[in-house]
Amino acid sequence: VREGRTDDTYTDTNFRVFVQETFLPYIHTNKSPGTYQSYKWRSDDLIASFGNLDLREVSAFGVEKFKLEQLKRRTKRGAKQSPASVNRYLQILASIFTLAEKLRLIGSADRPQITTLKEEGERIRYLSVGEEKALRDAAKPYLSDMICVACSTGLRREELFSLKKSDVDLMLNTLSVLGKGNKLRSVPLDPCGEARGILARLVTKSKSAYVFTSPHGGGKFTRVDKSLARACELSGVEDVTVHTFRHTFCTRLAATGVDVRTIMELA
Repeated sequence: VREGRTDDTYTDTNFRVFVQETFLPYIHTNKSPGTYQSYKWRSDDLIASFGNLDLREVSAFGVEKFKLEQLKRRTKRGAKQSPASVNRYLQILASIFTLAEKLRLIGSADRPQITTLKEEGERIRYLSVGEEKALRDAAKPYLSDMICVACSTGLRREELFSLKKSDVDLMLNTLSVLGKGNKLRSVPLDPCGEARGILARLVTKSKSAYVFTSPHGGGKFTRVDKSLARACELSGVEDVTVHTFRHTFCTRLAATGVDVRTIMELA
């Protein structure tokens, strides 16, 4: 009443409770499954640092302390956290306060100042034609197919894994893709390209609703990290993730003179 709110129900503004009971369910409903998983595991680290505080008690000093702790933390491979990785945490933290403000749980003056770190200007990683061939030759057949389709369509990781046979139109040579924010877009296929041939084969071969099915359980893929890492090791092609194939798609379009706006629409 003092704050002039007319909420029918009371919402706890404890950081941990708000993130777990309000923020993450909101992300689960409004973002892609891949984005939700990313937000969920990063939120665990945010809760470890701010979980006992009220949203209004999170200070700019506390945020700076969190940044320093994250920069010192080692990854599973023993490397230091990059500024870009720390910035992903800060972006999620900012989103938490944006939602809280939108719900009128806090005012704009209650938000802590969040300053992202300067990221090094690294070259966007994409595959040359030779690297793609070497990687596919070293990969297992299902991964080789996935690499070709990803480099030819620019699908995101979750879009690739979630592609269904009903999304493939071999008459019009298009893919119907449900992307970020549940936005539907149409991605064209080269009628004479290898990717179309692979999709035509998999649509017939797959026994599930999905185009790409796990050789182990026959269901939808959730990750290919280990098999991709093994293919990289055998081929000698370094620093490759599933997102690299999306970079490859966009870079090849730019190299052939496609305008930026069209690349944005296709991607």
